[in-house]
Amino acid sequence: MVKGPRCKLCGKSIQIMSYDSAYVKLVKPGEAKATFVCWSCAEKKLGEKLNEITGT
Repeated sequence: MVKGPRCKLCGKSIQIMSYDSAYVKLVKPGEAKATFVCWSCAEKKLGEKLNEITGT
């Protein structure tokens, strides 16, 4: 079984390509590896800025 990435902040497993899953993927310029953060942690850390970015 292939495991998906884990949230960098809480360690919760993130299911990529799932309709029930919401996450933020961060990639530093010039790097191939991404950092994943689950949506609930992203909302806690970014608050209103996340809503501005996503338009929700």
